[in-house]
Amino acid sequence: MGYERAKVVDFIKNKYLYKFVTFILSFLLILNTNSIWTTIPGTKEKFINILYLVLPVCIFFSLLSVKIDSIKFRNILVLTIFFLIYFSIFLIVPVNRGSISLGLKLLVSFISFLLYFGLCTDTKKFPLIFEYYINWMVIIGIVSLVLWMLVSCMRILQFNSSILSDWSTFNGYAARISSYHGIYFETQYLNNIPRNSAIFPEAPMASLHFLVALSLNFLFCQGKFSKAKNLLLILAIISTLSSTGYIGIVLLFTYKMVFYKFKNNTLNYLKFLWIVVFLIGSIVIVNLIFSQKIGSESGNIRKDDYLAAFNAWKTSPIFGVGLVSDTVKNYMSLWRSYNLGFSNSLMDVLAHGGLWSLVVYVGAGLKGIISNLKIKNFNMIMFVVMTFYLFATTIFTNSFLILAVFIWIATSKPTEEKI
Repeated sequence: MGYERAKVVDFIKNKYLYKFVTFILSFLLILNTNSIWTTIPGTKEKFINILYLVLPVCIFFSLLSVKIDSIKFRNILVLTIFFLIYFSIFLIVPVNRGSISLGLKLLVSFISFLLYFGLCTDTKKFPLIFEYYINWMVIIGIVSLVLWMLVSCMRILQFNSSILSDWSTFNGYAARISSYHGIYFETQYLNNIPRNSAIFPEAPMASLHFLVALSLNFLFCQGKFSKAKNLLLILAIISTLSSTGYIGIVLLFTYKMVFYKFKNNTLNYLKFLWIVVFLIGSIVIVNLIFSQKIGSESGNIRKDDYLAAFNAWKTSPIFGVGLVSDTVKNYMSLWRSYNLGFSNSLMDVLAHGGLWSLVVYVGAGLKGIISNLKIKNFNMIMFVVMTFYLFATTIFTNSFLILAVFIWIATSKPTEEKI
C-alpha cells in the first residue's frame, strides 16, 4: 500500500501548463533552500525576494491548470483562514520590522504550498513536484560527482571563477568560494579531502538535498530507473563526507531490510538472522560516526547550538524571540565567536518562533504518522522519521523544501490497496 506514481489525472485541464509550472516549482525547492545564490552578499536579498514572488505566481497558474473540486476548495479555504488567523499573532507581537517582513513572506509561501498540495495534486498519488525534484537532484548529483572528481580531487580541470558567500563567515567576513562555470562550488575540506558541495554553500546542505531526494525515491518510487537514481544519490551523499548523510543512508537501508519480503520463502525464514546482523552492524557504524562527530569541533558547535537556542527560547517560550533576531547568538559560547552560524532547524524554530511555531511542524508529523499507521503505510511513516531526523540535525528553516515536505505529510491520503 502507498502512493501511485505521479501522473496527470482527470482533474488537470491543461497538462502542459501543469507540468511546466510544476517543473519550475520543483526547481524553486532547490534554489530557495540554501543554494549558494542565497548566500552571496549584496545580491542574496534580491534573489530570495524574486523566489518569494515567483512562488505564488506559479501557484496561480497551477490553479488555472486544474479543475477545482468544490469540497476540496471549501476544506482548503477553512484551513487557509485558520492559519491566517493562527500566524497573524506574529504580526501583533513582532520583535522588529524584519520579523514582520519575513513573517509575511513565510505566510504567503505556506498558503501557496497549502493551495498547491490541497487543490493541485491528487492526495492519493505521489506528487509530480517531488518526482521532478528527485530528477533535478539526480542531475545535480551526476554533475557534481563528475566535477568533484575532475576539479576538486584530481585537478584535471581548473576552477575558473569565484564568488563571495556569507554562509560560513570567518570573524564576520564572507568567504571566497572557488567555482567551475557557476555549476559547481568547492566550499570545504575534511582532513585535506575536498567535500562535494555541488551548488550549495557547504557539503551538509548538499547532503540534505541528496538525502531528501534519496528518501523520496527510495521509499515511494519503483520506476525503471529508480534503482539507478538511488545509487547515484547515495554516491553523491558519500562524496559530501557528511555524517548526517551517512547515518541517513544507514537508517533507510535498515528500514528496508526489516520490511523487505523476498520472493523465496527460505530467504524470508533466514531474514531474521540477517536483520539481527545488519542491525548490529548499523548500530556500530552509526555509533562510530556519531562518536567522531560529537568529539569534533563541528560536534561541539552543534551541541552549543542546542544549548544556546534552549536558553534563548526560555526568555520567550510561547512566541519565541522573533523570526529575525540575534538573541540566540548572545547565548553562544565565546570560544566559537569566529563561527556563529546555526546548525539545526528544530531549535531554530523553537527559539525564534516558540512553541506557537513548533506545534505546526510537530502537528503535521503526528497527523502523518497517525493517518498512515492506521493503514500500515510504513513507507510514509519512515519518511516522517527521516524528515524529523533532518529537522533535528540540519538547518533549512523557513525554506520552500521544509514547507512543502511537511504540508505534503499532513495533507496526503495514501490508498489502502497494494500498488
